[in-house]
Amino acid sequence: MNFKRLLAKSLSDSNSKQSQQAATYISHIALVRQAADVLIERLGSRIFQQLGQQVPSSIPLLIYHSRYRYFDRVDKHKSVVDSFGCEGAVLAITTQVCEMSLDLSADLLVTAMAPASALIQRLGRLNRKVITTSKGKVKLASGRIGKALVYPWDNKKPYEKEALDTGRQLVKQLAGKEICQQDLSEITAQGSATEQKPCQSEWLEGCWCTRPDFLRESGYTITVLLKEDLADIKKAANERPDKSFKKERQGWTVPIRIIPGFQQWRTNGFYPVAPPDKVEYSAETGAKEL
Repeated sequence: MNFKRLLAKSLSDSNSKQSQQAATYISHIALVRQAADVLIERLGSRIFQQLGQQVPSSIPLLIYHSRYRYFDRVDKHKSVVDSFGCEGAVLAITTQVCEMSLDLSADLLVTAMAPASALIQRLGRLNRKVITTSKGKVKLASGRIGKALVYPWDNKKPYEKEALDTGRQLVKQLAGKEICQQDLSEITAQGSATEQKPCQSEWLEGCWCTRPDFLRESGYTITVLLKEDLADIKKAANERPDKSFKKERQGWTVPIRIIPGFQQWRTNGFYPVAPPDKVEYSAETGAKEL
């Protein structure tokens, strides 16, 4: 993809004669991939591994998504936010978790096409830090307006075509323009995206022909415990003042893609226990379905 070549070129330039200028340009990059029912490692983790061979070792390379143990995700969250708050270059590969939960300011955002509401949230990761000069003027701390590169998303999931069309309309509206956080707020307030389809209720609208139906649409993930963690959970629970295994295990839960046959796995409470031959886990890159 073009964004890979762009990142590779930008990163390789950091070793050139203009290394200081190049390193400043790429100082804080956020790369966003969609997370659907496809494997996370085929998206963020794969790019993480590929860029690991191209990014200079002096530049922190981070990956952050939702498929971590709860306490690992808390640590990852803090690591990403802290890294973007420091001087120097950093590159983060994330999924949609960056839309709301990450309070950071990037100098360059590379993102897949998404619905307008999601793009606005992602664009909100740019141009967040300002400083006040001695003359009382407010300006961007980076000294330049951060850029956003939006590349096509052709997969059918996780968004419907109508939702993606709102994003394409937004990009067309903003392409080539210099915008600020207030511009994004005004666009959001104007409700420029197309209206959501009305949510229908069988119970309220079905009249005489009402029939039983699901309350919610099916999701793509389930929350599990890892079999290899059970002994550690028990040990950690025994060290708690309340000795509560139930409370302790909550911090060890991992969201994963729904795997066919998971209904036959053993359970611990209401959590399925993922066998090692079904889910591989790394505190750095998260859960990987085998």
